[in-house]
Amino acid sequence: MLLFLFILLQIQCCRSMPNNYSKIYQDILNKISEKNIFNTIKNLQAFKTRYTLEKQNQVAEYLYNSLKKYDSLNVFYDCYEANNKLWKNVIAIRKGEQNRNKVYIACAHYDSISSKPFIFAPGADDNATGVAILLEAASILAKTRCKSTIKFVFFSNEEQGHKGSKHYVEKLKTKNENIKGVINVDTVGFVCSGLFTLPPDLKKKGILHKVFYLAKQIIKKPLFYFQLGFKNPNQILLVAGRPPNRFLVEKIYSIIKPLEVGIKKNVGPQCG
Repeated sequence: MLLFLFILLQIQCCRSMPNNYSKIYQDILNKISEKNIFNTIKNLQAFKTRYTLEKQNQVAEYLYNSLKKYDSLNVFYDCYEANNKLWKNVIAIRKGEQNRNKVYIACAHYDSISSKPFIFAPGADDNATGVAILLEAASILAKTRCKSTIKFVFFSNEEQGHKGSKHYVEKLKTKNENIKGVINVDTVGFVCSGLFTLPPDLKKKGILHKVFYLAKQIIKKPLFYFQLGFKNPNQILLVAGRPPNRFLVEKIYSIIKPLEVGIKKNVGPQCG
């Protein structure tokens, strides 16, 4: 998913598209810093929890300062009120040089949750991984000559009713932006576990919880394969939930296919 994110963003932003796709592929790989991604996850974990207003404001400031280092990014807070408190999304915009009004959104939520969210919810995977990928993407594209506009959006309160993203979407409804595609990066730190592998927090629970979890896994995995139409975990799947999004999928598919990395596309009749 990390590789796919960077390929997708770079393709949408390249000022010119050379014929040598393999070179583009390799150039993007060379720009990715595993150290940066690791350090971001480590820094986000260090907040202990990202559930409360106080902690989320601290994280918002951390993200704002991290993005503000790049002069090419327009960074600002997107504030909204919920439960009589003022919360913040963090937005960084990389303006396009040719098609400025053509917009692509890359987003992730920065809050976390656990069974004791007010005390301890480090959220290393959910969703420090997504935030780390977006920050790394922003750092790369901030130094790239972009054709179209990219918006990096970091949402608060995803774990509390998707309040941050709902607020942002409501604002978008009042604007007439030409949004061509959205990438939401969430929980990408682990590969799929085995069918009968129990998550650590479930091992201490009773037999009924375990049976219920395994039943869900048994039902979910075949449905997943039938819906997506492929079983190779090394394939990249491009999914457009609605026919109007076919433009984005078809364009990315035609460009990535020559890389021979394994790619499949799926355009459905509705979101799901």
